[in-house]
Amino acid sequence: MNHRLSNYTFYILLIGLLGFLPAVNAAPGDLDPTFSHDGKTTDGVGAGNMDSGQAMALQPDGKIVVAGSAQYGTFEVCAVARYNPDGSFDPGFDEDGKNYVLLNNHFVCTSGAIQTYGKIVASGLTINNI
Repeated sequence: MNHRLSNYTFYILLIGLLGFLPAVNAAPGDLDPTFSHDGKTTDGVGAGNMDSGQAMALQPDGKIVVAGSAQYGTFEVCAVARYNPDGSFDPGFDEDGKNYVLLNNHFVCTSGAIQTYGKIVASGLTINNI
C-alpha cells in the first residue's frame, strides 16, 4: 500500500510541475516574432510600389534571400534582396541588401536558389516587345 501511495504522489507532483512549465510558443505555420519584430516585413526594394517577391531561399547561416521584381526607373527589373535572420536588410549584400538585374525594360525573377558553395542563383522571364 505504501508503494502505491508513493507512485500516486509522484504522478500528482509530476502533473503539478508540468502545469508550471511555459507553454510552447511556436507551432508549424506560426510567425517568428524575432524576425522584424512581428514575424513579417513589407520592405520596398525598388523605386515604385509594385515590388513583388516570387521566390525565397534560406542560406546555411540563416540569411534569407528573396527574388522577384521591382520598379527601377522606368523599367521592371529582377530584384534580389538578402535579409539578416532578424529581418533587417544585409548590408554585406551589395552594400544595402538589394541588387537589381536589368536585361531589358521588363525582366522579372520568378525563382531562386542557393548553390552548395554559397552562390545565389536567380532566374526569371523577360518580354522583349514592351
